[in-house]
Amino acid sequence: MESKLPSKSDHSTRRAGGPVHFIRLTLTNFGPFREMAVDFQPSGVFVVSGPNASGKSQLLGAAVAAIVGKRAIALDPTGVGPSNVALELGDGSAREVASLTVAAVAARPGGRGPQSEITHTSTPMVRDLLANLSENSRPRLLLGETTGVNRLSKRDCGEFEKLAPPELVRSDFWQEMKSSGWLESSAHSGGVGVVIDVVHEFIARASMGHFPLLVDGVFGQLDRRASEFCGDLLRQIGRHSQVIVVSPSFADIHLGHVLIRLPLHESPLRAMANYTRPARFQEVRRKIAVRDRKKSFKLGERFPTPENRGCELKEVKGRNPVGSIGQVVDQYVVAFLNAGIEQTGSIFWGITDEGRTVVGVPLTDPQCDEVRRVVVEKVGNIMPPIAPSGLSIEFHPVTTADAVPLYVIEVRVQAVLGTYLYATGSEDVYVKTEAGKKKLTIMQIQQELLRRMSVVPPGA
Repeated sequence: MESKLPSKSDHSTRRAGGPVHFIRLTLTNFGPFREMAVDFQPSGVFVVSGPNASGKSQLLGAAVAAIVGKRAIALDPTGVGPSNVALELGDGSAREVASLTVAAVAARPGGRGPQSEITHTSTPMVRDLLANLSENSRPRLLLGETTGVNRLSKRDCGEFEKLAPPELVRSDFWQEMKSSGWLESSAHSGGVGVVIDVVHEFIARASMGHFPLLVDGVFGQLDRRASEFCGDLLRQIGRHSQVIVVSPSFADIHLGHVLIRLPLHESPLRAMANYTRPARFQEVRRKIAVRDRKKSFKLGERFPTPENRGCELKEVKGRNPVGSIGQVVDQYVVAFLNAGIEQTGSIFWGITDEGRTVVGVPLTDPQCDEVRRVVVEKVGNIMPPIAPSGLSIEFHPVTTADAVPLYVIEVRVQAVLGTYLYATGSEDVYVKTEAGKKKLTIMQIQQELLRRMSVVPPGA
């Protein structure tokens, strides 16, 4: 099956701001497929079905490989090649093609057999996609991989019940799940974990832009009631986004339109490139987003922005950076939220207060994950609750010769105009000053509320 993708000259470089979606996936000598082309609709739920070993996950994985590159593939230099994957994406009227090619090259003198050369071509649209999906609290591209979400807080359940259709909130299944206590516990079955993942995804996508969602290895773990509940949620997501689900042919799941039915391969192709699930897809996309989108700093350079009501600089001292950040992050987030105006506030850890010198914070990959967990947990206790999209955590790399990577950690929060005040989980109220934060007394809280309601004139 041959297909022709638009050439680079056919693509518009203008970003139109519409929902990012897949348009066409073509592959040659990839996984069990010699040639394959699939066209996608911009929104809705679409099913890729077929028996075991028909290549369902490989077809979905080809799209992932076009996005993240060599991290998503396993190589067999002796297999049939070259292997090619091309994924056309759209955003409004703009079109771009991300591609991956694996080709054989001559073995070097004294080398060990055939060698492979990998060429990955990314695009601005792909980099934006990864950047928008790079935080734990944000949507995911691939549902079914290892994630850091293993429970739902009471705040999450409350947010879900505000956003979900009433019939799902009142359903016996949801009420039983809530009353069982399994949703809030980290000790639960794989099926409950799938429900938690789908609910989390539904919440995260309610306030974000519309991006594709790939679902693999999920419905085989669910009973009928859980399948129907999760299917209803995916259909809600599919009203505005593209949802592509891998489903075994024997599963009686009526999720949406059948995109393609794959037959069992009598003689599967042994291709040069195959999809392999990244062990930690969350970490893969975070590293790509850091490389392609985040700022970078040099050790010892001067930070360009002085402290003000929208910027706080913090140096991490001691040997427990996670504890140091977790101790005060909710206080500063509350202080920014209580600005009383629409603004974005950022806390930067790894920069000295005096001199604004970049010193960085030494963090291993597990510590980065722990920082994310602690920040999300502390901020999750703020009252009234803030939307997940209102907070972002970014790790800006610092150029250094040290073995342990250095980062400037930025926690960014979006404040909105309001008459109420935010408080930490300890019920403390802070406001941001030019050189830090200030905890308000009961009398000051009353005065601030009156001022916001225009009862007390400014400056009183």
